[in-house]
Amino acid sequence: GGIWERRIFTRLFLVGFLMAGISAVLANQFGDLTQLSSDAYGFYEMSAISPKRHLSLFDLQLLHEGALAIKSWALFYDLFSMLGVPRERYIGISVNMCAYALSGVLCLKSARLLYGHDPVRFQRLICLFSSCGILWAFASIHLRDSFILLMVSSITLLWLYFLQKIDFSYRFTLSILGSLSLTPIFFFLRGEYLFIPVLFFFLAIASCSLELQNKRKYVLYVLLAIAGSILLYFSSTYGGKLINTILSAYNNYIVLDKSAFQGSYSFGDNLIVNQPIP
Repeated sequence: GGIWERRIFTRLFLVGFLMAGISAVLANQFGDLTQLSSDAYGFYEMSAISPKRHLSLFDLQLLHEGALAIKSWALFYDLFSMLGVPRERYIGISVNMCAYALSGVLCLKSARLLYGHDPVRFQRLICLFSSCGILWAFASIHLRDSFILLMVSSITLLWLYFLQKIDFSYRFTLSILGSLSLTPIFFFLRGEYLFIPVLFFFLAIASCSLELQNKRKYVLYVLLAIAGSILLYFSSTYGGKLINTILSAYNNYIVLDKSAFQGSYSFGDNLIVNQPIP
């Protein structure tokens, strides 16, 4: 990448490093339950300690959601273990920091597609990305959200590449193939997010309707008919299950929030949710 890509990667990695240090202090000195006894510890245990990390991706997904993130972390834990480095949380969190920084690089590339070479907008993007509290949590806690952020940034860049210069041959094919290849990744990261590639497809088609001339809109109508048929089939077949999964996950997080944050020094509560930054 260019100088701005290197700049945003460096800035975000350093911000993630700082927040990871604060997160480690809260976990080690104040017993942050969100890191020591909830999802974060479960992901750490599965990827660094448990022998189940050697299962296949499909078998691991049956036991624990987020199998792809677990396998990715486990790869680095095993690699550094071979070099004599203890299997501590900072290895997996360092992977999250890299995913967070790479997401920023992809977002900057998306901004370049939209606005061209605009240093003012690039600097504004770097400032906004590096000061977002929820992204600090993605980078500094042993959770899978940094991987999801990276995948969302990737699929956004794919479809913006198509929309920047609408071309139903090469660019459209590339965006479709990219979305199809990312779909199983979303499944192995978080099952509820399978709708994201479909959502981006419909948003891209809707955007095309604002740009295409009348003589080319028949292509758009054919794509909408095909997409509508596919959406109708999947919504009638899997819609109820997907809604139940989303509601179940939401209720579980509400319970987790009430049990984990009560009476504890939570990194999310103390530094992000209640941060003094306006």
